[in-house]
Amino acid sequence: MESLNKEIILITGITGYLGSWVAKTFVEKTNHTHRIRASTRSLQKIEKLMPLKAAFGNEEFEMIEFVEADLSDKQSLFNAVQGVSYIIHVASPLPGQGISDREMISQAQEGMKFLLDAAVQNKVKKIVVTSSLATIQGNHFRKSERNHVYDENDFAPIAGVEGYIKSKIVQEHELINFLKHQCQNPDPSGYQLEICTIHPTFILGPSLIKERHSSIEAICRILNNEIPAIPKFGSPAVDVRDVALLHYLAFEKQNIQGERFLATQETISLLDIANILKEEFQPQGYKVQTKLIGYCPLKLASYFNREVKSILPFINENSQASNIKSIEVLGMKYTREMKQIVIDMGYSIIEKGLIPDKRKNSKK
Repeated sequence: MESLNKEIILITGITGYLGSWVAKTFVEKTNHTHRIRASTRSLQKIEKLMPLKAAFGNEEFEMIEFVEADLSDKQSLFNAVQGVSYIIHVASPLPGQGISDREMISQAQEGMKFLLDAAVQNKVKKIVVTSSLATIQGNHFRKSERNHVYDENDFAPIAGVEGYIKSKIVQEHELINFLKHQCQNPDPSGYQLEICTIHPTFILGPSLIKERHSSIEAICRILNNEIPAIPKFGSPAVDVRDVALLHYLAFEKQNIQGERFLATQETISLLDIANILKEEFQPQGYKVQTKLIGYCPLKLASYFNREVKSILPFINENSQASNIKSIEVLGMKYTREMKQIVIDMGYSIIEKGLIPDKRKNSKK
């Protein structure tokens, strides 16, 4: 009976790379002070939940209430939000999930709108939304300013962007429009929904799940020699565990209405990542790709491959992003070494069976 009186935190996208770490962090940090409800698109796919049970442990896993919710299904989102006080919205359509760019954009936009409607109906206190560096940097729209460091004051233009980047921008536009409407049309009861956004850069670090998506896919390809060469560019990067913690710190922090927080540690190039993996895993039987590819072959490939097209604006660039706001306002501390983050990710990819385990056949 005591647990029924606790406020409920809904976490969407729990079976994803980031969402699983967010859920684990909230279960550990809230320490029974709140009930955790987590949404997934299907409760019938037990194989997606079992890795979480192994990662969380039986006791923590049993503390979570699982519900079905789909970004394209308004009623399922309303059902998931019923009785909820806080929402941590991590779920997002990603490239490589078998959907078109148009579907990805529609799901991100409509899903955000449906969730906001459900939140208002249930008088939810706060939503922490997982956004992206994409809404700040776009297609590296300020690269002509050679030393520009992107921060929360940068808003990427929607013109000229496609796919995932556009989906995250239109999602943020829904939030901005909602906050404007809420400010201009105050609720007579005094109710106000607080919203803030977390903007992760390139996410690295160990995985709790057994799926190849987003940055996990990129590291799998490098470690398992599945690409002919390495594109020459660098990106701001961050550990997945730190991104998860930043969501919790934003949940705890009061009076951050409409604030954006970049989650980032330092810039690292794909070649540096490949060299770290090569040093650690080549002696264990892995042939890690470290050969660079130039702009011209990538330009040609971009006409036939949308993944290549998406990285073309970043070739020969090393974009920078600031973490000052997350440190000063939320008290975040980025303490892990980037080399160890990459190594941790490599081992987790092997141990989760995302690439063949060649270690038993090596001399080491």
